[in-house]
Amino acid sequence: MASKENLKNQDDTQKVWLMDVALPVPLRQTFTYRVPSYMEVEKMDRGRRVLVPFGHRVVFGVSWSATYLLDDPKTAKKYRQLITYEEQPVILAPEIAKLVQWMDSYYHAPVGELLKLALPPGVLTRKEPVYKLTEQGRQKVQHIGYHPLACLQEKPLSKKAWSALAGENIKTSFLRRCEAENLIQPVFPGAVKTSTPRVKVVVLTEKGQAVTPSELAKTPRRAEIVAFLQRQERNGSLSQLKKQFPTLNYHLKKMIQAGLCRCEMQEAHLHEEIKNGNRGSRPSLKTQQQAALNSLVEAVQQAEYQSFLLFGVTGSGKTEVYLRTVEACLEQGKQALLLVPEIALTPLMKERITQRFGDHLAILHSAIPKAERAANWARVLAGKVDVVLGARSGIFAPLPRLGLVIVDEEHDLSYKQSEGLRYHARDLAMVRAKLSGAVAVLGSATPSLESWHNAKSGKTTLLQMRERATDAALPAVEIVDMRDEFKAQRKRPLISRLLQSRMKAALEQGEQVMLLLNRRGFYNFLLCRKCGWVMECHQCEVSLTYHKTDGFLHCHYCDFRSALPESCPACGALSTLMQFFGEGTQQVQAVLEQLFPAAVIDRLDRDRVKKKGDLENVLERFRQGSIQILVGTQMIAKGHDFHNVTLVGIVNADQGLRVPDFRSAEHTFQLVTQVSGRSGRGDKPGSVVIQTYMPEHYSMTYAQSHDYPGFVARELQFRHGLFYPPYSFLVNIVMQHQREDLIRQGAAWVVDFLKHHAKEHGLTILGPTRAPIGKIKQKFRYQVLVKGQSRSRLNAVVKSVVDRALKEKLFPEGAIFLDVDPYHFS
Repeated sequence: MASKENLKNQDDTQKVWLMDVALPVPLRQTFTYRVPSYMEVEKMDRGRRVLVPFGHRVVFGVSWSATYLLDDPKTAKKYRQLITYEEQPVILAPEIAKLVQWMDSYYHAPVGELLKLALPPGVLTRKEPVYKLTEQGRQKVQHIGYHPLACLQEKPLSKKAWSALAGENIKTSFLRRCEAENLIQPVFPGAVKTSTPRVKVVVLTEKGQAVTPSELAKTPRRAEIVAFLQRQERNGSLSQLKKQFPTLNYHLKKMIQAGLCRCEMQEAHLHEEIKNGNRGSRPSLKTQQQAALNSLVEAVQQAEYQSFLLFGVTGSGKTEVYLRTVEACLEQGKQALLLVPEIALTPLMKERITQRFGDHLAILHSAIPKAERAANWARVLAGKVDVVLGARSGIFAPLPRLGLVIVDEEHDLSYKQSEGLRYHARDLAMVRAKLSGAVAVLGSATPSLESWHNAKSGKTTLLQMRERATDAALPAVEIVDMRDEFKAQRKRPLISRLLQSRMKAALEQGEQVMLLLNRRGFYNFLLCRKCGWVMECHQCEVSLTYHKTDGFLHCHYCDFRSALPESCPACGALSTLMQFFGEGTQQVQAVLEQLFPAAVIDRLDRDRVKKKGDLENVLERFRQGSIQILVGTQMIAKGHDFHNVTLVGIVNADQGLRVPDFRSAEHTFQLVTQVSGRSGRGDKPGSVVIQTYMPEHYSMTYAQSHDYPGFVARELQFRHGLFYPPYSFLVNIVMQHQREDLIRQGAAWVVDFLKHHAKEHGLTILGPTRAPIGKIKQKFRYQVLVKGQSRSRLNAVVKSVVDRALKEKLFPEGAIFLDVDPYHFS
């Protein structure tokens, strides 16, 4: 490659400029294109949207390099030419480009797949352009008189409009020829929609703000709507309110007539936010909170990369420490990024951030509508935001002045992408902070063993908060041996007698209850008692789960749905001989409705909160006391702060111990401890009932005594003995295809290749084995797990095996990929 300086004096007519372009395709390379002579090469740089020919298509990509000169101009014809280059705006910010490059190297992922992660939806989607005349085109029209180009003299036109005006079909070949001669230029819709979407909102008047429930006692539904709006800081989107209050239109008309509210249009990001934060109102800190805060503020003021693990028991006030650290960051003129593991946690965290910092906040996660997410991303890109709150994908927020990255509940599995490109947002947060010279804070009451080990070995600084921020004690935990319960009741009960008794007492005291069962649906599988046949998904090797809400059997992997069979497909037995087994959250709710018919019971799982606003609605109703019992999956276990919850029940605590995963004990301990921490966070003492068939397991006994250090010491002994993380590094080589024979043969070749390098690089190879779920979405799945002491050596070897396998065409593209630092083995 010739540099610009070395060829500075080369004849301009001979210069040929090239540019590397990353395209949103699943290929492990960038593509080189020739820059048209009429483009201003000096202004062309990395991170801009470009339009290029690719195969028989024309696609958008991202400029991956600045322009550079071709050594031999005679070879220019072998390079296809750029069609357009958009100088503004930069769509791939420099700091995100660096992160993408690191991911490309570490995860060995196609650059195009990384672009899809790093950019909001639609940025690289090609839409129909309009065509405008260039100056050269105008001169040609003036010189030759009438020509189809003359139709563009007044304004740019789409191909269809141009054809209609010209009275002839404007062919694609004609367009390409005119573009090549710089006579016309296609203009595409902007890469980034900078205008914020507007929504219709309901705004309380001064009268509406001041009205009390007693004044609206005769119209209870209207009182409920007003109370909801008062809690929402006056404004509520009309569409969201209609979902929550089906009869809104009738009541809204009456409320407007009574002068309680009005409707108006507002920008989407403002209708949910408080215009001005209140930094004066804040709780006092405990000694350990203050000590942790002092360390973090000092680090932020030093404005250089440092990393911390904030270990604080549930209810220790980690969020308040986060917010005050964010405040110190903003005072330095920097920006802050705060990640939470579940979208369910963003409403509460958003409320606390906006109360403190006003509308200097953008929220980025996949559940936000595409247009709103793109608008939020554009605000971040334009520098109009100080704080970004997001789930896993928020790590790609383009913050140029990043000074602080906080990962709340850093242990949570949700930070690890389980499909597609399997990155870990927690690890990327550390990388992002290091690249930006920012402070990284990982917070948890149950840190991952890797993070704890790093802190204890001095790689990160450990900060500890061992007491709750209020005077409340940690909840008392009781364990129910379900084997004894089975003997006493002569059946396998869903709710033990102790848990039922504790729930009855809590409800009588006007207190609230949370019940955890980390499994959706009503029944887990349908079995024929005559022949033993189990109804499975025809695309996946998993049993179908029965959902009582719609009466169908569902696959939770591919979304296949089936009606109940009238007879056994295997032996023809009547449906009366077919029986459901297992339990899910829907069944727990149904059982509780029989046990406590007077109680208001609701669920929080993926099936319950499918529509926008459902999640916030359930959480808000539970927070306000409208729901007495909340049943849910792990969605209820994390970060929620409900002061009237005094009892937490864990229906099947040892469920996670039965999976083939060396981290099963760690995940079980974390889940049990986290959901236990939802109890007793207010003025009343809390209690927890753990139902298990494995009461002696150390994950249960240490969770009962809230002894995280004790659990870690025991678990680290197990990991050390078997050479598992944090004492080794792992890569899972996953192979999947519709043809099982192809995958089986390829897996054997992979293992043979690895064995030739194992001794030299200190690798241990496990497999090949069929994955625990051997087929998903019609694709058979095999995996090879590789362990190594050196991360760099391990990654280099497994990358070379994938490259070699693809080069020799042992696998089709996409049939083999790496899961670096795997957390999911199903």
